[in-house]
Amino acid sequence: MDSNTKTHKQIDDRGELDLERVIEELTNEVLILKEQKEILELRVKYLQQQIRTYSVKDYGKKDI
Repeated sequence: MDSNTKTHKQIDDRGELDLERVIEELTNEVLILKEQKEILELRVKYLQQQIRTYSVKDYGKKDI
């Protein structure tokens, strides 16, 4: 049973109030994933900047 089937079965086994709770939990999970994505994008930008800075500093020092 894949995770989607398992989730749907769990939802089917619960009442209406529990369905609302499941929706809220999944919404929170999506928000957390969006925040993690933003953090990773900032890390990538920082690392790109560091690579550019390093490349500029050492460009004249290395034989290409």
